Amino acid sequence: MRKGNYDPTPLGVNVIRVWEAAPPAGVEALEWVLLTSEPVDGPGAIERAARWYACRMQIEEFHEAQKSEARMEGYQVQSAERMGALVAVVSVIAVGLLNARPAARDPEQKNRPAADVVPAVWVEVLSTYQTGGTRALDGGGVLGGAGPTGWVGT
Repeated sequence: MRKGNYDPTPLGVNVIRVWEAAPPAGVEALEWVLLTSEPVDGPGAIERAARWYACRMQIEEFHEAQKSEARMEGYQVQSAERMGALVAVVSVIAVGLLNARPAARDPEQKNRPAADVVPAVWVEVLSTYQTGGTRALDGGGVLGGAGPTGWVGT
């Protein structure tokens, strides 16, 4: 028996199959079977649902950045109002982290100043947090983490 509050009315879903008819040589064809409660009344609606699903990995990475990298679950908030404010701030941080990630993983950019990718004040705050004290902002660290403690790395 299910516990909790829920709507016992069955949810109608549509099934969409998306496949790659001619994949590149040597690559396994992509195929998705998607379930959606959205109306699927024509090719445009099917394409829209497939595009939403294609964004799934970016959405999951965003939530992972909120949860793990920005440590959202570590905060103890007691009200919906404060939770809303926390989610807003952590979301901005998560977007910044996601934007910096490709540059941090690119070997050609490993010595690029972190402040070229994220606001310099973020580098200063992170450096202060990581070193446990105050530190003069000197243009930030490098993306590859080759600098002293407190510099942004991968």
